[in-house]
Amino acid sequence: MRAIKRPPKSQRELAVLMACVEQYIKSGRPVGSHTLKEVASAELSSATIRNYFSALEEGGYLKQHHASGGRVPTEKAYRLYLTNLLEDEEVERASLSLVNKEELEIEGQEVSAFLQKAGEWLSERLGLSLFLSFPRFDQDYLIRIRGVVIDHARILFALVTQFGELFSEVLPLKERLSSQAVLRMESYFDWKLRGSPVGECPIVGKEAVFAEGYFQELMLRYIVKHTSFVDEEIFRCGFTHLLRYPEFQDPALLSNGLGLFENGRKMRHLLREAVTQKGLTFWLGRELDLIQVGLEEGALIAMPYRIAHKPVGAFALLAPLRFDYKEILTVLLPFIERVGEVLTETVYHYRLSYRLPSEVTHALGLEEREFLEHSSRKILIEDKRNTRGR
Repeated sequence: MRAIKRPPKSQRELAVLMACVEQYIKSGRPVGSHTLKEVASAELSSATIRNYFSALEEGGYLKQHHASGGRVPTEKAYRLYLTNLLEDEEVERASLSLVNKEELEIEGQEVSAFLQKAGEWLSERLGLSLFLSFPRFDQDYLIRIRGVVIDHARILFALVTQFGELFSEVLPLKERLSSQAVLRMESYFDWKLRGSPVGECPIVGKEAVFAEGYFQELMLRYIVKHTSFVDEEIFRCGFTHLLRYPEFQDPALLSNGLGLFENGRKMRHLLREAVTQKGLTFWLGRELDLIQVGLEEGALIAMPYRIAHKPVGAFALLAPLRFDYKEILTVLLPFIERVGEVLTETVYHYRLSYRLPSEVTHALGLEEREFLEHSSRKILIEDKRNTRGR
């Protein structure tokens, strides 16, 4: 608990407010003057603390549920509390040892997979739901296509890239396919993506014709998705963490929280705002009404990460309004720094280039799509390099 220091006098009211917020976060109960005197400092009398409480209530930082009860922090108080934590040397010192670098390592060029793994680590470490955005890396290429028959009329294809991105496409079934036929079609896709000699085609006849038709359609869709980069890729995790907090035991609040995660447009807006601000950005309580109505007991905290000092994406955490923000910052700040170090080293080591979403995207015509399909200088759709010795 932060001790209330008497000097300087101009800081006493702020110190009382910070101590009140910390006590409320810890206990979840309205804070009275006697309680604050016992847990924070014996230097101030209860009467003095009550005077400060009254001034802070007039300023919109505290509120009372009833006249004789203790005080509860408002969103304005939490905002000031968070701002002060960012300048707290104690938080900065604690941050240095809380992230083990070995836990956040990258394998080869799998930058997208690394970011997803890092997001899962942060979500588990803090016990909060999380979503993040990341840019598009130009040197990425498809390494695997897998199919799952949904019903008699549709088949779902999962496309996996070298850097760990995953895309899905649903196409109409041209005819009924057995599980063995799907496996043979997947072997054909593997053969095409490896760029093997024509004579080694694993299937022939009608199945080869069907497989080639699906392959061409998937390639065109992937090319359009890859080149027409309008929106950031979004990764989400940790939904079940919300269930551990009393605030999210309310079905309506839980539904609103999960509703935010299902709205890609809103998530991208929030993450772009964090990237634009280039620092910690947060929305508390009723401030979230502009984003998602019904999250007045929630808090959203976002922080951008960088490649060579340039913000390229952001992590965002959904927490209860009454949460240990000091714990969030002591983990989040070094985590963001470590993610930036890993990405910067990888980009320079492998000479990778990346793109952020275009603000204006033009629809591709047939001729443009055919050109892109046969172009391999700027976009690696398949790995045509000699794989021997890898």
